Amino acid sequence: MAITKILIQRKIKPGTEAEFKRLMREVFSGAAHADGFISGETLQSLDDPAVHVTISQWKDMSSWNAWINSAERKKKQEEYDKILAEPMKITALHYE
Repeated sequence: MAITKILIQRKIKPGTEAEFKRLMREVFSGAAHADGFISGETLQSLDDPAVHVTISQWKDMSSWNAWINSAERKKKQEEYDKILAEPMKITALHYE
């Protein structure tokens, strides 16, 4: 079992900042209770304020997969999809 870090990049549509922040709070609340979740943070690009990057840390890849495929997370993704300017990009990383 290796610690897994997940990078998610999202570019949101203009005028959806409040909705995005609400969704982020709800998703982090759910993730915090998910088995294997360690930590997470979301950062906003200085070059393009519509771009937000979330970095989360998980006990292992199976914990992340269980969360991303959960009914709760899938429901939130449907809400995210309505405010995204382009598809989100997910990158899974681990320590060498």
